[in-house]
Formats: sequence, structure tokens, C-alpha cells
Amino acid sequence: MELLTNRQNDKIGDRLCVELRKAKSIFIAAAYFLPNDAVLNLMSKVPDLKIIVSEEFNINNPDKLKPLTNRGRVRCIPTFPPYTHGRLHAKVIWGTRDDSSEFAIVGSANLTTEGLFSNQEACIFFDSRSKGDAEVIDTVSTWLKNVWTDAARFDYKKAKAVFDNTRRHWKKKNRIYAQDSAIPNYWILKTTEGAGGSSYWHQFLEEGVIAIGWKELPINPAEVSHQQLISALESVYRNDTATQVSIAANTIRRFTYEVKSGDMVIISGGYPPKSNKDVYIYGIARVTGEFRERKGPGWRYVHDADIQVIERYFPKSLLVNSLGKKSQLKTIHKTDQAKFEKLCDALRGDYGIVVTG
Repeated sequence: MELLTNRQNDKIGDRLCVELRKAKSIFIAAAYFLPNDAVLNLMSKVPDLKIIVSEEFNINNPDKLKPLTNRGRVRCIPTFPPYTHGRLHAKVIWGTRDDSSEFAIVGSANLTTEGLFSNQEACIFFDSRSKGDAEVIDTVSTWLKNVWTDAARFDYKKAKAVFDNTRRHWKKKNRIYAQDSAIPNYWILKTTEGAGGSSYWHQFLEEGVIAIGWKELPINPAEVSHQQLISALESVYRNDTATQVSIAANTIRRFTYEVKSGDMVIISGGYPPKSNKDVYIYGIARVTGEFRERKGPGWRYVHDADIQVIERYFPKSLLVNSLGKKSQLKTIHKTDQAKFEKLCDALRGDYGIVVTG
């Protein structure tokens, strides 16, 4: 018996990959099934494979399961009556190796990239070659067989229809918002102060706003001219160069006058051009109010917004490939609907995150 977590060098997903390479059979029950391509490829090579997932195909991507139906078998647990045993929430794996020894992984990790490699998860690893573990593995295998009996056949066409309809629903909702508020703009906004400073994400959530900094400025940018704004910046931020002042003024003016109700905003930690580190996406917001200056501590320049919390790290390549930006160092960047929807599709297809809009 061994505790597996993602806080060590040997991640839960790493251990699973080791076992997949020498497995002759694998049996999985997991609510959410969104593994990365490397894990999916190893699963496809297991001679005898069975998978049970939750029939939540608004989240689970059926295209991840389809390649496994040829060499393995896939079933689903319904989430609605007349099924009476409750929705599937378990995360259980049972396998038999080439040498006929067995293992089981039981814990909190779904078969998703985050569950296997980055989330704060904990799983118990059982090995039939270890004293006392064989009896537990027998219990695990019996439970899996019983759940398999209860499960329904995986229907790719029906699952795909649910998956695609969820996306179409978001697009329809987006069009309705667009009709109500003219054509929406699409933005990428950082939450940090300066280069790697404090994040103001907590303020976004507590007050239901998106915001920008420069909280020391003694003016409301909506009430002054562009030149007055530059003069105020120069007087407060004396160490900034003329270029830095110009960039700040343009950023503030853009946030003040161009961001409007109905716009969609990707709230990100940002990333430099040469970094290979993962990028944190805090959430996605729909702007619901015009620019205003708020009082009190925190960032003073805000727009009211409805915020969908995401709070996860993603590969930088996901943002670069979707949004077409090799870096995100400025406070606010403008993007377009096609790129925004490409990111939403990637979040949903690979991570099960449905942007509700």
C-alpha cells in the first residue's frame, strides 16, 4: 500500500503510465474522462480495456472515448431516473500486469490531465505483490464488475450530440448578448500589479468586477483629457519613462472607453515570450456595467462583471495556439471572437471546462 499525490516527482499520472505500459488488462471507473494524448495513447494499446464514465457529456468529451471503443469497451452511468444508484463519482482503476500480478489505484483523481498531474489529489496504490493488498484488490475488482453490470452502453452519436449542443447553446447565448449590447469585444486582462506583483483577483470576486491598477492616481480618467491623464501619471510615477507613461495612459483610456457591457474578458496571469511555464487562467468574465471609479482600497477603475471561476494552470501553448499571442505582458490585450471561441473549445474538449458566458 502506498500513497500517491501530485506533490512529489512521481505524479499519479506518471505511475499510471508505468502500469499501462505493462498491463494486459485495465478496468477504470471515473466520473470525468479527459486524459492527455500521451495517457490516451497508452490506454489504446492495452489488450483488454474497460472504462465506465459518468454520462455527463456536457463535460466529458466523447471524442476522447471513441478511439478506445475499438480495442476496449466503454459504458456510462446515467445521471437521471430510472437509474437509482446515484451518479458516478468514483475514481478507481484496477489492472492486471503481464506477469499476472495486479494493482489498484483508489482515490480522488479523475482521469483528467489536472487530476493525474497537477491537482491536489490523493490516491492509495495497492499491489498484489505486497502483503495484505491482494484482498483489497479483490474487493475493488468485485465492486467494478458490479458497477459495470449497472452501466449503460456508450452511444457515441448521442454523446456527441449532447457535447455539441452544449457548445451551440453557448454560441446562441452569446449571440443574444450581442444583440442586446451591439457587437461584443473580446479581451485578455491581467490581474497582477506591475511585473509579477500582487494579484487583485480577490477583489474581482468579492465585488463582481474587473479592474485595472494605477490606484495612486488622484483623478477619474473619464473626466479628464488624454493630456491631463499623461500629466497626472508623470506627476505620480516620476521614475517611469515617457514610453511607460504613454503605454499606461493608452491602457487606462482603452479600459475606460473601449471596454463595454457585453464584452467577454479572459482573466489571466500573463506570460513572457520566452517562458515555457504553465499559464494561470483565473476566470472568464462578461462585462455587465460601464466604467466607474470606486472608492476605498484596491484598484479604483472598474467595470461590473459576471465572473466564471476557472483558477487552473494550462500549458502556455494552449493560449498561444488559441489566441495567437506569443506573450501577454500588457495589462489588457484585445482579441476577437474566433480566437476566443477557439480557446473555449480547447478548454472544453481537453479539460471539460464549459464557458457559460
